Amino acid sequence: ASIDLPTTVTSLGDHAFHGFMGLKSFTVPDHITSIGEYAFADCSGLTSFIIPEWMSSIGNGMFSGCMGLTSIVIPKTVKNIGNCVFNRCLSLERVVIVESDEWLTLGYNTYHSTYSDPEGRGLFFDCPLTSVYIGRNLSYNIYDNYGNSPFARIETLTEAHFGDPVKTIQPYLFRDCKSLKTLLYKDECAPTSIEKYAFW
Repeated sequence: ASIDLPTTVTSLGDHAFHGFMGLKSFTVPDHITSIGEYAFADCSGLTSFIIPEWMSSIGNGMFSGCMGLTSIVIPKTVKNIGNCVFNRCLSLERVVIVESDEWLTLGYNTYHSTYSDPEGRGLFFDCPLTSVYIGRNLSYNIYDNYGNSPFARIETLTEAHFGDPVKTIQPYLFRDCKSLKTLLYKDECAPTSIEKYAFW
């Protein structure tokens, strides 16, 4: 259910705890300085995880299959989130992207061929998100097969909050979010532009 790592361990390699279904929580110790791809994939019992602020990149599939994870906070130090990081996170309802002036680059969910899924899947496609806090500008591939936007086609999403650095509602950002009812932002940081198909 929990893991205590000795101070001699300074890194977690690819697939380090892949499939530890009984793991319920994990706090990254200060002596860990790197975490590999799919490190916590299929830890279906994991309900919480604090991403350390030294991380600049979240590797491919890090939380793939973490079906118990209900919320996640992306700290301002993270500049890149890989592919399939939240694939099959079937309980993830809330995402907070902490405010920063730096752009955040996002991968996509599972690659699908033009034949099987011509519109691709966004990073949070599998997640039943109800609320998101977007505190920075996002970079994502809007072309076919690569998901359009991280929140595209999430029909459970009802509200989105924008942080201070965000002045533009980006293209395709809430495409087919049919339950979206509320957009919130501070008076001093009201959006100045809405790009193509943002609310299609």
